[in-house]
Amino acid sequence: MARRTPGLEHTATIIPKAIHALGPKQEKEFYIHWALWHWVDIAGDAIARHIQVMGIRNKVLYVACDDAVWAQEIRMMMPRIVQTVNNYAGQALIKELHFVKKWAKPAVPDRSSGGVWLASDAGEDELDVGRERRKMPLTQRDEESVQSMAAGLEDEELAMTVRALYRKQRQLDQLRVREHWHPCAACGRLCAPERPLCPACWQKEQETLRARIRSVLRDIPWARYAEVSEYVPDCTTKLLNEQRALLVQQMAANIDVTDTKSIEAKNLVMLYRCLPPERLTEEVMKRAMYELRFNLRRPKDYKAPKRYEVIPLRHASHGRKAGAASRGQASREQEDV
Repeated sequence: MARRTPGLEHTATIIPKAIHALGPKQEKEFYIHWALWHWVDIAGDAIARHIQVMGIRNKVLYVACDDAVWAQEIRMMMPRIVQTVNNYAGQALIKELHFVKKWAKPAVPDRSSGGVWLASDAGEDELDVGRERRKMPLTQRDEESVQSMAAGLEDEELAMTVRALYRKQRQLDQLRVREHWHPCAACGRLCAPERPLCPACWQKEQETLRARIRSVLRDIPWARYAEVSEYVPDCTTKLLNEQRALLVQQMAANIDVTDTKSIEAKNLVMLYRCLPPERLTEEVMKRAMYELRFNLRRPKDYKAPKRYEVIPLRHASHGRKAGAASRGQASREQEDV
């Protein structure tokens, strides 16, 4: 009877066999979409929150990133991510990663290459800046300015290069005006319609904002977001965490690893743990300094302690407390007798 009714086969093996039977082209397309659907499982929650997959084409994984810091981190992790994607798909699915703008339309299958169409291929016409710039005519005043730019240069080749660059810049300015760019509120330079400031002024504004956040943290090391936002209304949790981490690294570099008594060490722990002065205890100081041991300054003869010497094991401390409680109970019973 057992031979006539064998066990049922699991779907985890049935689906790959069925896809494989359709042919190599359909199998590859299936695993491409399989990898895109399971991007969170492949990359992890932390990376998936900032890196969004756009599609795969010609063994290139196209992703969009909302943070330049994360983009740089992903570029450094590219070999490991490529290997992880290929291992998850069970085949050499991609060879590299490319960063692109976020696509407005969902990706559609690429019938010619077995991958995914790019945004431009999906029917989204993007502005060709170079072609449109060359169409922009210059006024007589602009031409005179172009000629006067290199009037004092003896090197004719250099003069031609300067004139060409200035002409391109004037044409680009006219194109931007046509595309509804407006003067920057700070310096008057043209900036994109969705931005009130040009990139340079926006960067200066962000640096000033970061400096204000650091100033508050230096005065109130234990301050959290609600307190910092009272002094810096434009503060965000992301900026606050970045500046807190930066200050922790800067302060830790000048504090000895064995120091738990100085004002500098206490300020560091208050900043690191967001704890007010009244909540600083000897145990809190030891634990925090142990966690920061790789950022602190170390003497030449310093020997790192064992973890259990600083942070007692839970089961050991629990056993000691239980033993002490039982001994106290036994002594009380003997006294009653």
